Amino acid sequence: MKKKSSFFWVYSIALFAVAFILILFSAFTGVRYKDEQYKAETLYKGAQTSAVSLTDENEALKKDNTAKTAEIEKLTEENKTLKSDVDTLTMEKEYVIMQTENLLKAERLWQNQRYNEAREVFKDLDSNVFSEYAMKKYNQLKNKIN
Repeated sequence: MKKKSSFFWVYSIALFAVAFILILFSAFTGVRYKDEQYKAETLYKGAQTSAVSLTDENEALKKDNTAKTAEIEKLTEENKTLKSDVDTLTMEKEYVIMQTENLLKAERLWQNQRYNEAREVFKDLDSNVFSEYAMKKYNQLKNKIN
């Protein structure tokens, strides 16, 4: 009986030792699990905050992009208008140059005593485009021709 009693005590101590080790293991695992869970929650909250921040920034950039696109369209239209104005002014300038050259041509022809040719060139002149100096030349030549 002493053997059975001694076996029982050894068996009980071994059983309690294994139970104690399992309880310690469970406690350490639980603490470690809580740490991991805390880290995961912190990471999740950080990711969630970053996602919200990125969404807000994305919305702000979309609004900015829309405003910039509208501004680009406005500037493109303004650029087209200005190019059209430049083209018109260039054509007008070329017309004025042509008329001035023809005035000088008519004057040279008159000076070279080619009166009929001078009259032909003179009658096609548009005096509305001349500068003040060119208008004086025009009037002088007009008086000579008439």
